[in-house]
Parts: sequence; C-alpha cells; structure tokens
Amino acid sequence: MDVEEPIGEKVERNRSIVYNRMGMLALMRQDYAEAASSFYEDLKISQRLAMVTGKPEARRDFAVSCFKLAEVYRICGETEAGVYYYTLALQTMEILTRKRGKPDDIRGLIVLLNCKRQYWGTQQATVELKELSESSESREPLRPLRSFSESREPLRSFERALALSREMISKYGMVRDYLHAAESLENVGLELWALGDAVRAKECWKEASDLYAKYNPREADRLNKLIEECEV
Repeated sequence: MDVEEPIGEKVERNRSIVYNRMGMLALMRQDYAEAASSFYEDLKISQRLAMVTGKPEARRDFAVSCFKLAEVYRICGETEAGVYYYTLALQTMEILTRKRGKPDDIRGLIVLLNCKRQYWGTQQATVELKELSESSESREPLRPLRSFSESREPLRSFERALALSREMISKYGMVRDYLHAAESLENVGLELWALGDAVRAKECWKEASDLYAKYNPREADRLNKLIEECEV
C-alpha cells in the first residue's frame, strides 16, 4: 500500500513545478534573468525537500534543478556560477547512482557526464573544430588541435558515460540508451581529436554515426559531414 504524500510536501512539490515551468517559459523568451530567478526558487524548494524528506526522488529533483540553473549561467557567460551548480548536480547524481542505481539515476548521470565539455576548458577545441568544418571558405583538410589542454579529465568522463550507456543497452536496450551511447562516442572522439589522436577519434565518430543512423538520421548526416572534413 502506497503511503500518501504529506500535504505540506505536496504543496512544496507543486510550487517547485510552477517555478520550473516559469523558468522554462523564460528560457523560451530568452529572458535569462527571469529564468535564473525561477530556477533558483525551484532549486531552493528542491533542496529543502531533499534535506527534510531524504527521499532519493527529492535528491534527484535537486540535481535537475542545479543543472538547469547551471545551463542558464553557462548561456549567459557566468562560467564560475555555471561550474558551481553543474558540479553540485554531478556530485548529487554520483551519490544517487552509488546508493540506489536505478535506471533513471544512471541515465541522469550519463547526461551530466556528457555535458562535461561545456563546463571545461577544452570546449574551445570543439567550438573551433566545428567552426572550421562549417566554413565555406576553408578548403584545407582539418588538423588535430594539438595546442589545447592535455588534460584527460573530460575524456575520462565521456568514457565513463559510454561505459554506463553500454551497460544500459545490455540491460534495457531503449532508444535513448543507444542515443546516449552515440553522444558519448562523439564526445570521446572530439576529446581524442583535441589531444591529437585523429585515428581513434574517427573510429569513435564512425561508431557514433552508425548508431545515429538507426535512431536519429539527421545527427548521422551532421556527424558524417564532420568526418569527411577531418582528413589527416
């Protein structure tokens, strides 16, 4: 028999939902100040519920709220704040995955791991690589961007996301699991390219393209164009 949620908790959860929707609407209007304000109110409620109830679902809601706020700050160029809330979200999902390990927890962690580049210095390598591949003026083959940071922290995160995605495929085989694996492979490839390992990078992109072709052909076309440009 299910235990009914206390009235106060239910009210707080409803308030959290309202603030979350307000934040999403503000994002659609590109009103980032309003979005940040709404997501912050949502975060405070989620944090309070997580502390009071101790429920894993409440902790997961807190992680989601942190990530949404991190994304707003990232879009606005507030790097320090973005990294802070992203890290909170990542740490919370890491703990949840270790303690509970439900499929949604693992998938949430995969999403966060695949966002590592956006909050790490090597994202500039990705930006410049894409700019080169989209340039109609450049006819020169693209080269590995060896001058960027040699840090392998993002690569480790993407490799872990890939391992978790493959684990989810073996257990559940849902479409989103295959798409998570494709995204992870693409990210691993981008990091390898930035580190100068063009051969392995293209192998990862080819495998990612094969997965995208089955479940998201448009993404496969986009990635195939990048592969064609990246001739060493």
